[in-house]
Amino acid sequence: ENIVTKGQISCNETTKDLWDNSKLLYIKKMIVNRLHLKQSLYMLHMSEGTSKILHHDKFDSIIMNFANVDVTIENEDQALLLLCSLFQSFKHFRHIMFYGKDTNSYKEINSILESKEHIGRDIIGETKGSQNRCLIGSG
Repeated sequence: ENIVTKGQISCNETTKDLWDNSKLLYIKKMIVNRLHLKQSLYMLHMSEGTSKILHHDKFDSIIMNFANVDVTIENEDQALLLLCSLFQSFKHFRHIMFYGKDTNSYKEINSILESKEHIGRDIIGETKGSQNRCLIGSG
């Protein structure tokens, strides 16, 4: 059985054989891509100090790559995977979201986390501004 590999084409093969061999190579590549994507998704973990927004962007990128290879990850599974990928300091939030509700949606969890990020930035911004006013007032 002839299988076309990179740079190998037999002169005796028909167009149908070439097409079938190309499909076989494409399918093998798709399987490898899916396995790589699954590994990327399941191994994704946020480290302390990483922006939640950057983490969401990475997560969303992996989910979009799944869609590009015709793999759909259900909304609730996306929510669960995102929660599990957050760092340890989110364990109470994770617990509330797991056990405090019947269902979780990715959009809802993403929205809550983005709000928390913006609130955190606002608090830090106000604190820095307050310190600067104090320095100016005493100088």
